[in-house]
Amino acid sequence: MRRMPLRPMALVWALVALLGHQGALAAQDRVAETRALSEARSLEVRGELREAVLVLERILTTHPRSAGALVALDRLLRAQRRSLELLPFLNRFLSEDADAPAVHALKLRILAEADSVDAVEREVRAWIRADPRDVERYRLSVPHWERALGVERALELLVEGRDKSGDEGALAAEMGDLLLKSNRPEEAAREWARAADGSTEQAAEVVRRIRILHPDARAAFVDAIVAALDETGAGPEGRILAVQLALLDGRGQRALAIARDLAPGLDRATRAAFLQELARWGEDANASEVTIWSLDSLREFSGGGDEGRVLDQRITDLALAAGDTSAAMEAGERLVAAAPSGSFERRERMAGQIRMRVRSADVSQLEDDLARFRREFPGAPESDELAAAVSAAIQRQGDLPAAAAVVADVLGPRSALERAYVSLARGELELASASLAQAVEGLVAAAATETIQLVSLLGRLNEPSALAVAEASVTARRGEARQAALLLERAVVGLPDADRPAVLAHAARLWEFALAPDEAARIRVVLVEQYPEAVEFPEAVLALARWQARNPDGLGVARRLLERLILTNPTSAVVPEARRELERLGGAA
Repeated sequence: MRRMPLRPMALVWALVALLGHQGALAAQDRVAETRALSEARSLEVRGELREAVLVLERILTTHPRSAGALVALDRLLRAQRRSLELLPFLNRFLSEDADAPAVHALKLRILAEADSVDAVEREVRAWIRADPRDVERYRLSVPHWERALGVERALELLVEGRDKSGDEGALAAEMGDLLLKSNRPEEAAREWARAADGSTEQAAEVVRRIRILHPDARAAFVDAIVAALDETGAGPEGRILAVQLALLDGRGQRALAIARDLAPGLDRATRAAFLQELARWGEDANASEVTIWSLDSLREFSGGGDEGRVLDQRITDLALAAGDTSAAMEAGERLVAAAPSGSFERRERMAGQIRMRVRSADVSQLEDDLARFRREFPGAPESDELAAAVSAAIQRQGDLPAAAAVVADVLGPRSALERAYVSLARGELELASASLAQAVEGLVAAAATETIQLVSLLGRLNEPSALAVAEASVTARRGEARQAALLLERAVVGLPDADRPAVLAHAARLWEFALAPDEAARIRVVLVEQYPEAVEFPEAVLALARWQARNPDGLGVARRLLERLILTNPTSAVVPEARRELERLGGAA
């Protein structure tokens, strides 16, 4: 009986049914495959490796394109040193899907591991011949080609792939790897630079490669690749990578030079993103100059307001930590300008600016800054501290009238102390003593003790000796303690004999202040030997004994000095300390 032709609508429904039936069969196959893979895995876990292999081979017999079974079987056979047994299954897979790159690569690996050099060469050639312009085939083949035929032949294969592809940058990263193995770092650097230029993904891969280089090789290699990436004609991606690599190798100034030249040519969005990344890279590399510049450049995108203030605060903090007072001052001025008039924030920021300028030794604006602060915030609690700091800075520059004017009408212990040192520098001993006495009450304990000692010393000495001590004290105050000690030591011979012990004791204290304890001990030896009746004798002996006791060879001398002190000056205020020191050293107190 002849079948009647199907009507169009009936034909459609027949096709749908057929496809549905095939889909159901495919779904059933997938379920069966999944169950078989699960069974193989269970057998493997139990250590029944041969049984697991049989299950996987059965799957591949019925499902030759089961990638999961192929990978699992490769793992099992490799563990049993039976990898060659996988080849028939790989060939069957490729007979049905000749373009499967991962399967080709797996086959090449097995052939290379088996030292089948001819087989590797035939397989690679056959695969590439099918599509000679496909660079991925060269990329996947080259590790196995290198293993079978060596580095130079592998390089030839990559050059061939580049030529066939028509892309001058093709396979550059792989060529760089092989050139580096061939001890050709400059050529390798150029290839890596070519790989990175124009490809963010390749740039990240180049950074990873460089990070794992040995540090001894990295420095020269970074030089070469940065130069290649920064050469004329390089694209922005390559030059951004050059900045990153320069920072990676601790070359902050080189990175900054490239970044300064690169940033203006980027479009606005790219420039903002680059500057954000650059700030992070600079912080990671401890390259403060790069971070500060990038943050400062980002202010263009902040639109002012809170965001701009946050950037300026970060710049200020980083610049201060790095010792870049100029950058800190510039950002600080913007913070002052942004703070509300009369506010605590503005007062605090203005005071901070003055402190920074004092540290920078740039006194040109100090008087104006202080005057502005005092006009805006009369009677502010910081006035004494700031005026004293400004006066001290101006004194170091040698302008005594200006230094005196700064603290002339400021109340407070620190300003009084600076007035005292201005008077000492001028040789006005009575005014200096009065200002020192005025300062004592408000100073911290250590500074107050030193000030009291100086007042007491000046009051005991004859005028030539007091003037010598005043000159030395001013010199030490300006940060030249060694010079001050030497001045005073040399002046002693021309001073009245009655003043010499006190002046020598002060010279010893200056040597200690200059962190020269041996020089201080030398002075005290003179004092102890030549002036045993002096008021300064007990303290000098105690200090000398402690100096001797620092060295095991000096313990005996230290004990004898302490015993002499206790016996000859039993009523001295330092004798209790001397007894404790002697007991500590194992002597009889």
